[in-house]
Amino acid sequence: MKNINLSIIIPCYNEGHSIPLLFKKIEAIQKDYFEIILINNGSTDDTKNILKQLNVNFNITVVSLKENLGYGNGIIEGIKIANGKIISWTHADLQTDPKDVIDAYKFYIKQGDAKKFILKGKRINRKL
Repeated sequence: MKNINLSIIIPCYNEGHSIPLLFKKIEAIQKDYFEIILINNGSTDDTKNILKQLNVNFNITVVSLKENLGYGNGIIEGIKIANGKIISWTHADLQTDPKDVIDAYKFYIKQGDAKKFILKGKRINRKL
């Protein structure tokens, strides 16, 4: 197994329309040192089928849950199978760009010996 430094968990619920663009963005940033875990959170649209059809040429895992138990549950399910030394998550609806996770990872690495570290991204197109 490759040495995985970073796991990026992406819960998906009824994101069939977003998955193709999300996948293109993931392909553009893919590196050997991280894995992508896509969690289909019991979607009722075509998300599951679209995820099955992805032409995966890199370290990506797709997990399909039968029931939607919420975004947080999707993250927990991803954590259970994550191989990375550092675990992160982002949104399938592209409110955050997956590249932002890589930028945050690089920022973390520059901090050196930071033992406790939380970095939260800014989501776009939100009313809050």
